[in-house]
Amino acid sequence: MFKNTVLKMGRVKWFNQAEGYGFISPVDGSDEIYVNRNAI
Repeated sequence: MFKNTVLKMGRVKWFNQAEGYGFISPVDGSDEIYVNRNAI
């Protein structure tokens, strides 16, 4: 796991398989999170 990692629960809002990135909408209502395929 990455150093200083924060674990959040959410749903995938959008993901581009070809580019390997997307966004997650956290269930707690906070701002969307950018996610790279290497982080999942």
